[in-house]
Amino acid sequence: MAYRVVLYCACVVALGAVGCPRSVATNVEVHVDTSKAVSQVSEYFRGFTCDWWRHNNPSYGDDWRTDGMLTLDLTSSRLKKMFQNLVPGLWRIGGTPEDEVVYVIGNPPECPPDQVQNSTNYPGPLCLTAERFKDIVAFANNTGVRLAFGLNGAYGRKDRHSNFNSTNAHELLKYAATLEQPIFAFELSNEKNGWDADKLAEDFGTIRGYINELWPDEAKRPLLVGPDTGAMSWMKEFFAKAGPYLNATTFHTYCNGYTTCKTDMLQPSELDKCINSAVATINYTRSSVPSKPDLAVWSGEDGPHSGGGRPNCTDRFADAFWYLDHMSTMALHGIQVFARSTMIGANYGMLNRTTFAPHPDYYAAYLWGKLMGRSHLNVTSDGAMLRAYATCRDQSTVVVLLLNLDTENSATVTLATATGKQSVYLLLPASASVDGMFADKVMFWQAGQYRMLELGDDDAMPDLSPTVQPTGPLTMTPLSYAFVELDSAAATCAV
Repeated sequence: MAYRVVLYCACVVALGAVGCPRSVATNVEVHVDTSKAVSQVSEYFRGFTCDWWRHNNPSYGDDWRTDGMLTLDLTSSRLKKMFQNLVPGLWRIGGTPEDEVVYVIGNPPECPPDQVQNSTNYPGPLCLTAERFKDIVAFANNTGVRLAFGLNGAYGRKDRHSNFNSTNAHELLKYAATLEQPIFAFELSNEKNGWDADKLAEDFGTIRGYINELWPDEAKRPLLVGPDTGAMSWMKEFFAKAGPYLNATTFHTYCNGYTTCKTDMLQPSELDKCINSAVATINYTRSSVPSKPDLAVWSGEDGPHSGGGRPNCTDRFADAFWYLDHMSTMALHGIQVFARSTMIGANYGMLNRTTFAPHPDYYAAYLWGKLMGRSHLNVTSDGAMLRAYATCRDQSTVVVLLLNLDTENSATVTLATATGKQSVYLLLPASASVDGMFADKVMFWQAGQYRMLELGDDDAMPDLSPTVQPTGPLTMTPLSYAFVELDSAAATCAV
């Protein structure tokens, strides 16, 4: 069954609105086809990353402070709750300094050892103790997230053509196998673009051998995924040898389209550039592994802007439009993990670096996991400033995601062929203006009133109960997004 969503531009004065737009009403039609799912994603599709950066790094230290994985406060009750809220989900630990981390475990080397690759940009290495690694694994299991841990694949290498010394990684894997708590996946190296593809493939074979030996029970065996790169030039050569060793292939992509945040971030053309770049990488990756056409593809590190993001931009309300749009599109293309960079750290984190309180994107991530289903549907729209996506959460529940990018026009949305009731989760900036988009605040519409979202007592999530109403017109203010849950919207929804 297809649904037609009709949108009419309207003048609506909401809390903080600056008046009525001087524009001609525009009708937009959105069609949702529930008869067939375009794609199905994993239950842990919505993921997030943490990195190894440290406070004294000359390039990015100020952006990370103590939020790198050696010093992040894993004892914080608030941090634990923020992770628990995003279950099910995947927690990927990696990043550029991943290949500087030395494991002081088992038969440990001195730290820092001479044989570790060093760089003037990333003073290193970083020394990970058995106790800290155990704490990381315990934190993942206690919160319920699935841990994907990136191994140092540069140990012993002098340059991109030299050999990997796998002994240190082997020590960590041996220790990990003794822990009673599971590890979902391991990765090897981060963005080693241009490295010798044959040698890197051999390294994955070595790690695969260790994993198979240390976890003989396949049901408990961690996955091996890689190669964590956005470079396409050597993928086919790499996968020709490494394909048999991998449970999933991973790529990284960053939007990097924002010359000026306030003028570029909400432009459909900029969002399309981000999508087109990622889709090109997805298609090339899939074509590079002809021997395993069903190999799962992960977006293992995906962010709005590389280099730690943009201050007061990629951690503000406006970023939710990139986040939800990009994540929805990746789901439509069958990506099985979308690991947002980052949960915490730098200027694109979903949590405040000091207080661990949510930035606006965190609420978008939370509602996505609570509401969106795994079966993603085909949606068509002729609206230039409206993005629309939809999922089947079960056989009788459709969830539609609407993004109103328009800075002036409100939209009155009518799901013309739906019946029953609709539950509306509408979020908007603190003020209906472009400046309001770049504030660290988010408003929620509930029963005809707008209120600011903030954590409650004991860091409880705010009340995000929807406004439930008979199916009918829905008003979206400018620069807002909404999840609309439709009960009994279809006799059968493709799942």
